[in-house]
Amino acid sequence: MSVFDAFINERIEIGAGMVAKVYSWNEYAYKCFNEGYPKEWIDYEYNQQNEVCKCELPVPDIMNLNFLTR
Repeated sequence: MSVFDAFINERIEIGAGMVAKVYSWNEYAYKCFNEGYPKEWIDYEYNQQNEVCKCELPVPDIMNLNFLTR
């Protein structure tokens, strides 16, 4: 089984919004944007979150940004 297939089969949904769902898998949270959501907007959110993390606020840190396809 591939890592992608394991993620699809084992993940647990822990949140959902208008543009993405958040899953728990292997002790991490994964934000999965809806299909068709613009990459530029994802990049913007990623950059904003990185700036917030620099302020030493108690917020989740981004470990990785990946674009997965089957």
